[in-house]
Amino acid sequence: MPAARKTVRVPASSANMGPGFDALALAMGLYLECRFRPAPILAICVKGRDSASISTGEDNLIWQTALRVAADTGASMPPIELEIANDIPIGKGLGSSAAALTAGVVIANHVLGLGWDAHRVLEHDQCSRDGAQILDRDDRLDRPGLAKRFRHCWPPRETRSPAGKARRSPCGSLAA
Repeated sequence: MPAARKTVRVPASSANMGPGFDALALAMGLYLECRFRPAPILAICVKGRDSASISTGEDNLIWQTALRVAADTGASMPPIELEIANDIPIGKGLGSSAAALTAGVVIANHVLGLGWDAHRVLEHDQCSRDGAQILDRDDRLDRPGLAKRFRHCWPPRETRSPAGKARRSPCGSLAA
């Protein structure tokens, strides 16, 4: 019986729309949703907005990001079955590339069993310096925007403050 698929959902962001928008970095109601599970060979299918522009091969940005995370941690990324449902317009300043990079890091974190919390995922060089190398361009990804993506991506869970008080955390786990 095949393993259950996991889902990561990453919203679009206003961060790349122009001056001033990056200060707000509002998450928007458009999403990149990736469902994935281990597979004998890499299989990527894409549906949704601009699907013809999204690679279904080994050069897919989400897959390349997951491979980079694996290499950076000294691990080997096993093949996965990846279903991509994209609502974020590509090349329109709504953070489609940042969403893909975020999804790739989260997928690698889960598949490789790294156990990173959301803050560790955000701090991984993949989301800043190396992300620009994968994209083959010189811009930097917006960490505050990525943090907002995680807040909207995962359901809250209760955590404890250093003083021991219960509080709601924006960071949770992948959806099953």
